[in-house]
Amino acid sequence: MNFFKIDKLEKNNLKIIQADGLDVTNFVKILENLSKDEKFKNLDMNIDFFISKNYKFQGLSKSNQLKTLSYAIAENSQIFEVIDNKSKDIFFAVFMNKKLYVSSEKNHIEDVLEKELDKINSLNDTDKKVWNWLENGNTGQSSLTVCAHLCSHLNHQKLHDIRLSGFTYPHDLSDFKRCHDFLKIIANDKVSSVDVLKEMIEKDIERKIPQQWYKLIDNWQEIDKYVTENNLSQARELLTISVENKKGNTCGI
Repeated sequence: MNFFKIDKLEKNNLKIIQADGLDVTNFVKILENLSKDEKFKNLDMNIDFFISKNYKFQGLSKSNQLKTLSYAIAENSQIFEVIDNKSKDIFFAVFMNKKLYVSSEKNHIEDVLEKELDKINSLNDTDKKVWNWLENGNTGQSSLTVCAHLCSHLNHQKLHDIRLSGFTYPHDLSDFKRCHDFLKIIANDKVSSVDVLKEMIEKDIERKIPQQWYKLIDNWQEIDKYVTENNLSQARELLTISVENKKGNTCGI
């Protein structure tokens, strides 16, 4: 989960808020209330929350106001209102590219939205699909590792973040499936998922990709076959063997 905290807003200023940590007390409060609220059922762990002690959220289907805390979820590119609990001043906000933009002037937010959408519309078809996956898909650290190497030209916050935090590899089948789903965007009838992964290795000039990927790529098709056949125990076993035996074959490169 990512949390975007709104502490203090000033009129006529465009504020850009990025993800931040959350203290344990408020984290527990949110989790307790999520379990009771039908609106928030079946959320994945990559969800982005907007939280505030001083403001409430309006115009969103998924929002809640507790005594000491408000929280909400918004779709990307959706403009909504942020209201000061004391002064009742209204601010406008939009969430794009892992950033929350807030301003008292709605036209500021509309300008931000237009510029961001123009950037997206200028992308080719594959890049648009990748961007949509980055914004709305089930991403993880290992799948972002692949994306950061294959789509380094895309200026998305998630790709900046994974470069800073460090690259990783699939540790379990959930990670594997997220990588698999991303690779389906890039691969096609002429280029297999394994070919795409080999391209990732080739582009890793600085050798920052964990060595576990090398053996994993050798066994990728077989693990994928087991997953497709719902033979999850075999898939899990081969995945574990692959990442533990990080030296081995060099995936034909």
